[in-house]
Amino acid sequence: MRRSFAHAVHGVSLLAPFWVFAAAAAVPDQNGAAADAEDAIETGVFPGMTVAPVRVGVTINGHWKGNSWLRIRDDGRPCALVSQWLEWGVAVTAPFVPDSDVAGHERCVVPDRPAPRIVAGTGADIAHRASEEAERDDEDDDDDDDEPVVRVRFDAQHHQLKITADDAVMSRARGDVPFSRHDNGINAVRLDYQVSALQTTLSDDWEASRRRQTAVYATLSPGVNIGAWRARSTVQYTRDGSVGLDGRPEPRWRHDTSYVTRDIGRLRSRVTLGQTYTDALLFDSLPFTGAKMASEDSLLPDYLEAFTPVVRGYAKGNAQVLIRQNGVLFYHTTVAPGLFVLYDVRPPASSGDIRVTVQEADGSEHVSTVPYTAMPLLTHSRTMKYAVNAGRYRPLLGKDYPDAGFVQATAGYGLPGKVSLFGGLLASRDYRAHAAGVGWDLDIAGAVSLDVTTSQVVKDIVENRGRQWRMRYAKSFARSGTGISVDYRRYDRGHYRTLESNFARDAQFDFWADLVGPDEADDWVKEIKPRDQLRLEFKQNVGDTGSLYATLGHQRYADDTPTRSSAQVGLTWYGERFDLDVQANHTRSRVLKQTSAQLTLSVPFGGGSGTTQRYAFSAERDEEGKTTWDHRVTGSALADYRLNYTLSQQRDSTAPGQHTDSARVSYQADAARWSLGYSHSAERQRADASLEGSIVAWSRGVVLGQPLGDTVGIIEAPGFRHSAVDGQLATRTDARGRAIVSYLTPYRVNRLGLDSLEMGDTYDFDSLYREVVPTYGAILIVPIKPEPMPAL
Repeated sequence: MRRSFAHAVHGVSLLAPFWVFAAAAAVPDQNGAAADAEDAIETGVFPGMTVAPVRVGVTINGHWKGNSWLRIRDDGRPCALVSQWLEWGVAVTAPFVPDSDVAGHERCVVPDRPAPRIVAGTGADIAHRASEEAERDDEDDDDDDDEPVVRVRFDAQHHQLKITADDAVMSRARGDVPFSRHDNGINAVRLDYQVSALQTTLSDDWEASRRRQTAVYATLSPGVNIGAWRARSTVQYTRDGSVGLDGRPEPRWRHDTSYVTRDIGRLRSRVTLGQTYTDALLFDSLPFTGAKMASEDSLLPDYLEAFTPVVRGYAKGNAQVLIRQNGVLFYHTTVAPGLFVLYDVRPPASSGDIRVTVQEADGSEHVSTVPYTAMPLLTHSRTMKYAVNAGRYRPLLGKDYPDAGFVQATAGYGLPGKVSLFGGLLASRDYRAHAAGVGWDLDIAGAVSLDVTTSQVVKDIVENRGRQWRMRYAKSFARSGTGISVDYRRYDRGHYRTLESNFARDAQFDFWADLVGPDEADDWVKEIKPRDQLRLEFKQNVGDTGSLYATLGHQRYADDTPTRSSAQVGLTWYGERFDLDVQANHTRSRVLKQTSAQLTLSVPFGGGSGTTQRYAFSAERDEEGKTTWDHRVTGSALADYRLNYTLSQQRDSTAPGQHTDSARVSYQADAARWSLGYSHSAERQRADASLEGSIVAWSRGVVLGQPLGDTVGIIEAPGFRHSAVDGQLATRTDARGRAIVSYLTPYRVNRLGLDSLEMGDTYDFDSLYREVVPTYGAILIVPIKPEPMPAL
């Protein structure tokens, strides 16, 4: 809960009496400290501290906890009370000790190391509690007891408080919001849109002619919310003159996905009907049309969620972090300046590199790649994961396959001793597959899993059976910032087929059967037979702002398909004086070798990080040996850095003396984003424009905004037009005091409101914010009614 300014002055929440007694019970009374604390609550002044509180951005263990009003002690350290530590996620049972021996600072406390627990009860109770305690142990349990349980770093210049706390004092129930607080939001209609158009003019020196090509693209994502149900769809429009294999123009409208979904909170599950994807727990994920019911990890408390990758980065100022996998944006958050660590990133696919984009307030961007392979098969003790899918396989390209119906079910359960068991089956008309696996959390040694999948084609073919063995290992060294993951697969016993490859084989067979007859068709069907596959990933943090990563891959086949090897190495570094990004790729397949490399160096004008103008130089060498050089100047202007521009010149080694000049300008309005671009070279000129935004309509009106995430909120602050929205860069309320806040985190507490820094000290701090707990896909109305600050 956001505290009012008056309460923040006193350093307590609305439950002030409770926190006073909690503090008195947690900290020994010294020279009447309890009475002094009660007097301080009445007077608003603590001895030995600044009279005026300071608004401080708080980050604990890399998680952004919002802004708190803290008093600054006479030794320059902020004073945190028991109530504030509990608000930041420290366990209620954690002991607290004074943060200083100086008189007047008794209420300034820090968590202390908890006393060893005595396990008592029945044998079952002891085993259960011991299992829970084992899950809470950090991999640094062998650290010296003299190591402080909490480490605090206060940046007085930027008003940032960064806290590192041992896992032993953090609440295990953090993120476990009661179902009674879940809000399904309002019945509403929503639309995400993205429209772009471009025109290219080609110059033909031989014929002294000019040819123009025009193209228009649009992506529309309409949706409807009714109660707990969410209906979503995606439609694409293309007009670029392309034709299909039959010589006919390609259809302009294409329907990609359409589904309805809802949560079943009490079962911690989600039901989806329509076009969706199967789970990737044991079998490969497949696009299909049908029904799916699966456990939902985000409905679990943080400590029981699926094992997820840790994403680290650096922000020069308050910035937005957007994380994509396979081009799909699945995570968005706002971070404070400095190093950030994200522990709640849950990629939608079990494998696939993660691209992390840090968008600074001045419009600059930093993009890095985090190699990601699914963690070993793991689930926490007494926690079950499951998914049931039934429907028809839906190829993303081409026509539907005949007889493509199937049923798939997978389940996993966590046993004591940090062991997890998994099993699953997949069946269609002429295909069967069974899978079983075991995972083991090895604590400081990492985690490992082994699973085996057998496939059988129920047809009269030569090799109708096969088997896949898969071993996965992952380990993260927190102190050194090192991460290692291994994924090895071995295929034996005939020819292992996935359901998707079996459908592809059937399509080939039907094609050749029409040409050469059913008896000869098998001889013409071409199938790739894998033998083994290895993927090794390595990541190493370099200082506080850099990272080094490498990905190695190797594939061998049982048939005449050539062996393939690949390697990717990269280094990123973000600093005050310069940014550096280096990448290199190499692939090899029999006699074919391809190598490419890229280097980008970015330097701010003036040599400092406070400027919004930057110069960047990049050089890239592709597989054909062509080298491209690019010089680029970027910058921003206007309030909230809404206007961003880029000027660049590009040259390559194949055309000495020639170059391509380009310019781009983009503007982020309250209700949309648009951009214009133009490039010119000796052979072509190109102009393009794009517009993207969103529309939300409900019974009381319509509001326009930035592109939507899955879950959104609409702030309503009547009478406060053009007011800045907290945590939403370059977004202000419209003439009716409304604004869309995108990318809320479902099932967690989200704080929405107006920017208190811009509103100043005139209004009650508590009245500027509200806490909401949306369900997945909800659209929430968040009324904000700023009230004058009460007199002290």
